[in-house]
Amino acid sequence: VATLHEEVSNLFPTRHFAYLNIDKRKQLTEGIQTWLFDYISSNDCTMVMTYAALREACGRPEEDPKQFADYVKAALARLVTIGAIVKFEAAKCPHTRKPGMLVTNK
Repeated sequence: VATLHEEVSNLFPTRHFAYLNIDKRKQLTEGIQTWLFDYISSNDCTMVMTYAALREACGRPEEDPKQFADYVKAALARLVTIGAIVKFEAAKCPHTRKPGMLVTNK
C-alpha cells in the first residue's frame, strides 16, 4: 500500500482511490499497455472510450489514428490475457458517433 504525502492528498479532497494489481501490472509492457491498465483500473468503464479521447488523454494526440487504434486493440488483448479485463469490443460513442472501445472489467 502506498500513501500520498499530506500536501499531495489535499489535491484530492473527495478521497477517491484506485487499487492497482501490481502483479498484473508487472506483466505488461511499459507504455500503452500500462497506461490503459491504470486508466481502466481507476474508472468504471461504463462508457465507450473513443480513440480520439484516449489519444489525447495519454499524451499521443499527434499519432496516426489508425495506428493508435491498432495499438489500443493489441494492448487490450494483452489485458484480457493477463485477466485484467474480461473483454473489449468495438463500439461508437452514442453522442459523437466516434469509434472506440467498450471494456468489461468485471
